[in-house]
Amino acid sequence: MVYKDLREFLDKLKAEGEAIDVKAEVDWDMEMGAINRLILERGLPATIFTNIKDYPGWRVACGHIARGYKGLFTKIAMAFGLKPDASFQEICEHYSEVMRPERRKKPVLVKSGPCKEKMMVGDEVDLYKLPAPVVHAGDGGRYILTYHANTNKDPDTGWVNWGMYRGSLVWKGLTLHYDEIAAKYDIRKLIRLYMSPPQHGRVIADKYAARGEDAPMANFMGGPPSTMIATLSDVPAGVSEAEVAGGIEGEPLEQVKCETIDVEVPATCEINIEGRIRMKERVPEGPFCEYVGYRSMPPATRLPFIATAVTWRENAIFTMSNMGYPIDEWAIAATVFYSASLYQRLKEEGFPVRGVYWYPSGNSHFCIISTEVPHFGYVERLASFVFGTKAGTVATTHLVIVNEDIDPTNIDEVIWAIATRNNPERGIVVRKRMWVWSIWPAMSPPEKMIPRASKVVIDATWPASWPRQWVPLTGKFETIYPDFIKKRVLDRW
Repeated sequence: MVYKDLREFLDKLKAEGEAIDVKAEVDWDMEMGAINRLILERGLPATIFTNIKDYPGWRVACGHIARGYKGLFTKIAMAFGLKPDASFQEICEHYSEVMRPERRKKPVLVKSGPCKEKMMVGDEVDLYKLPAPVVHAGDGGRYILTYHANTNKDPDTGWVNWGMYRGSLVWKGLTLHYDEIAAKYDIRKLIRLYMSPPQHGRVIADKYAARGEDAPMANFMGGPPSTMIATLSDVPAGVSEAEVAGGIEGEPLEQVKCETIDVEVPATCEINIEGRIRMKERVPEGPFCEYVGYRSMPPATRLPFIATAVTWRENAIFTMSNMGYPIDEWAIAATVFYSASLYQRLKEEGFPVRGVYWYPSGNSHFCIISTEVPHFGYVERLASFVFGTKAGTVATTHLVIVNEDIDPTNIDEVIWAIATRNNPERGIVVRKRMWVWSIWPAMSPPEKMIPRASKVVIDATWPASWPRQWVPLTGKFETIYPDFIKKRVLDRW
């Protein structure tokens, strides 16, 4: 199914019992964030708040690609246009297919679109008119960018990148150094943006900084689900996520020009906030509870983004997420996107893998690979390759490698393999001083400054050097009985 916008997708979720409208009044000051957190932790239907205190005419949607109410991957299957009960394997196969380079479709530019129905430009801009919530108790402001796409354009090549980098408004009583910030900036237009290397958006922004220029950027919310899939996917540098979104939908994405910068956004997105990043300046930001499930980073200085225009649809839907204890949108997205992408790369490189699974509760840090082990030293070579990928470098800290008879999506089988095939003396290898995303809470404050930490490889495979007779027979129905007995039992019972 091709979704033209977020509204079509939400209607489909409602029809399947995977989304509901909440008509009772809800307060943006922590209550809305707390409801969202409960939805994610309990796997409840996605929620569309339609009656937000102090914000008549606005709606807020959350949880629409998180864990499904009927199944772990129900919502994300539907975002791809698949049947709600599609298996994890079916979703990954579909993802691999639609992400193929030959599927990409260049977006088409249209004169206008629904996202231009209302607007504030220049001095009219007031970001406090948007229902940005206080996501968690203790956050250092109202977080306006938590489920969106930041989009900017490389000044040298024209490459357009989408990323998801958090951003917050300052708010008296919550924000550290509020008076100092308010004295320097028009806080109605200020977003404190956390965007750091090696994120592609920051790489592009730094090119403007090298020229002594502010970096133009747009931040859109509520595009078709394909736009969020593309934004969260591991898209290589130089590739346009807008083209990837077109490949996912099977037809070109319609885009419109921003009002004040040379950047395009989806014509049917709900909200777009455009402006420029002051690359030479810094502003205090945080704290914030992150995707790893902890408030693990102290407040720090970030980039100031100054909004120059805001455009939105009539009765617009503001989209939000609530990062924290799994399983949230990122955990589901990382499981599907990272697993499918790495599996494809490993097969292309000739690794005889059966499956790859970033376990959802690991929030992209815990990866399981099921594989044949054809020769001595294979596990070490496989681990080195994984840690050299973007997902392996930035996120993965725990890598578990099991034999091909183990289903990596079945945690009972994985634990059984670790408990019975992993000899800790030779099968647990700690790799020291490796690059790790500084949000990882197991890092000490000095480690986060570098950032360097250790990663672990848990080898739960039978050693390739063992003679065949050393490997014990597995006590499973399919392996411990002769074929004629299995057939008799299955036919009769």
